[in-house]
Amino acid sequence: MVSSPGTVSFILHRRISAGCSRSSESTPRSSAALLFTSGPRHGEAIGTFHGEPLYHGSLAAAEYRRLLNNNGFDVIANVAEDPDCGGHTVWLARMR
Repeated sequence: MVSSPGTVSFILHRRISAGCSRSSESTPRSSAALLFTSGPRHGEAIGTFHGEPLYHGSLAAAEYRRLLNNNGFDVIANVAEDPDCGGHTVWLARMR
């Protein structure tokens, strides 16, 4: 996993992603930004990262939007398979 100072990177299995909710210990501050990548559609894939197998599971875009909304986030931007970002689907959300 590659991270920059001040960032956190993680990968969640899609079943875990679907069940994510806020807890009082990890509630972000109002107007906090959330930036993440996902697959372009619901499904699972195995790729490689530095020569090692890497699992990736994604939800459908509508499910990400529902989960973000239910957890107090507004979607600011979403670009599916962004050519300027290596073909990744990118999400930017902000907490209400």
